Amino acid sequence: MAKPKSILFICTGNTCRSAMAEAIAKASLPAGWQVEIASAGVAVFGSLPASGYAQKALAAKGIDLSGHTSQPVSKELLEQPELIFTMTTPHKKAILAAFANLAPKVFTLGEYAGAGEEVSDPYGSDLVTYEACRDELICLIEKMWQKLQEE
Repeated sequence: MAKPKSILFICTGNTCRSAMAEAIAKASLPAGWQVEIASAGVAVFGSLPASGYAQKALAAKGIDLSGHTSQPVSKELLEQPELIFTMTTPHKKAILAAFANLAPKVFTLGEYAGAGEEVSDPYGSDLVTYEACRDELICLIEKMWQKLQEE
């Protein structure tokens, strides 16, 4: 699948990992590509901004996350994207347990990028941990874009 029209990133609360992944993917979108990119969480309770450390970690790379608002995963939201990337295998399993028909388009980001790793949750940690998560996401998203360009 080259040049997907839409991608959704999913984590737990949609204030750290998936929010950062969305912003990083938008900032690194290959030239000439038009892709709708969004994020959501499997355990979102109310609309919250991205965590302060997530915002600081991305700001250090020139990416603005200040306008982000968390949103919960919903059936309608899951039906829209061509690709859904979760941060961990448990997130993927939770989505597929509720919506088995989505299996062809749901991957962990690490699995799709060929890295096979889980993106650990920085929630409640220090800025250094958020920066490490940011750097991991940058690497995985770069690999994701490379794979999509090769297909």
